[in-house]
Amino acid sequence: MMRKRVSLAIMMVVLLTATVAGFSCAGKQGPQGEQGPEGPNMIVAMGAISSSGTVVQGYNVDTGESTWKEEQQAYLITLTGINYSWPEYITIVTPTSHWVTACGNTDVEGQLYVRLLDSDGNPIQGYFTFVVLQVPS
Repeated sequence: MMRKRVSLAIMMVVLLTATVAGFSCAGKQGPQGEQGPEGPNMIVAMGAISSSGTVVQGYNVDTGESTWKEEQQAYLITLTGINYSWPEYITIVTPTSHWVTACGNTDVEGQLYVRLLDSDGNPIQGYFTFVVLQVPS
């Protein structure tokens, strides 16, 4: 058993050394295949929002103001050129904070509305990312 572990470790070091030195054990790459048909372009907006409401990164997201709204205890995100309405769009929200146990989204006056909740159901602030997909008609 010890001999197998040593052999495996030596093989891994050789492979790693060859890869780092610019050599590849995969062989020569073949020719490019025929391009397939273009798929649907459903992503209309996406972004990363800090816990304070700053748009850290965004595509079709208005970055002019903080998205955190104290009175609603939620984030209101204006999407550029999009009048957001939940039946027309699917939104995936992914909180990156470990203390967020639930999140939800809907629309408020054409804006994406995101609320993050703790384990007791209380609204909280937290970092999250989102992707907005347009529902095919």
